Amino acid sequence: MIPYTDEMEAQEREDLQRAIRLLMNQTYVLERKYDRKSKRMQLNHEFRVCDQHLEFLKEYFALAGFTVREELTDGIIWLLPEEGQAGPRLSEYTTKFLLMLKVIYDEQMASASTSSYVVTTRAQVQEKMDSFKLLSRQPPVAEVRSAIRILKKYQMIDFIDSGEELEPDARFLIYPTINMLLMGEEIQRVAKAYANEEGEDDDSTI
Repeated sequence: MIPYTDEMEAQEREDLQRAIRLLMNQTYVLERKYDRKSKRMQLNHEFRVCDQHLEFLKEYFALAGFTVREELTDGIIWLLPEEGQAGPRLSEYTTKFLLMLKVIYDEQMASASTSSYVVTTRAQVQEKMDSFKLLSRQPPVAEVRSAIRILKKYQMIDFIDSGEELEPDARFLIYPTINMLLMGEEIQRVAKAYANEEGEDDDSTI
């Protein structure tokens, strides 16, 4: 047992262990997440646990070569690997999908949005891909499903509507975690580079 946890009640220790596993599994922990049952944003218990034990988490993950960061404005705590450590591999389609999410997020936030998240659909993402000439073919359903699964896992998106997530008009939230990846100018540069490649296979890291 780690000395820091010696004086903790069993429930507090379990909460901390769960928060550690969550950070390791999904990299990002949000202060607020969408709850389908109540149909509104709700405070995330795991974020509160991470915030409460932030200094311990910084020391704990530093041993494994990670930095724990906290962005209070957007309500995000996340793990940042040391330089040279690669993040999870993303397919080319997932990377392009992610780039267009950032474009949509920036556009909506620029229109005097008072929220830290925006709402869009897969059809709107597809339109953006077409406008940037990022797709030389329609992606297989399995590829789209995989992209959605990964982006949900890493707290980039959350679906508002219940039912089939592959439907073009299914609404989903883009969380402010998207800001932790690329700045707007970089998005334009990377998107243009992909457009010039016209479908060459590539893998990126998150």
